[in-house]
Amino acid sequence: MTPFEYIVTNPSYEEARLKWLVFNTADKEVLLAKQATLDTPHRIAPIELTDGRWAVCCDLLTEISGGVFQEIFSILDQSKLNAAVIMEDAEFRTLLPEPDII
Repeated sequence: MTPFEYIVTNPSYEEARLKWLVFNTADKEVLLAKQATLDTPHRIAPIELTDGRWAVCCDLLTEISGGVFQEIFSILDQSKLNAAVIMEDAEFRTLLPEPDII
């Protein structure tokens, strides 16, 4: 499922927090560079997965039309955003790196 297909389902916050928006490193770099141009305390912090991709929680997609992430969403390249995929939480968890043991 693409992000736009997911958005039109009008997910609740409770539903969205159990899904992940997954994208490649190049798109992560563009996202962070564009985000850096904004004067907002609300930041997206992608998580690196073991397969080299990056993820952010889909709860941010519930905030794009009038919410705290509306400004960052409005400056993103929508075609690149739609190239990202929506991942279920169970699959996402299998791609998290093992924590460092002290």
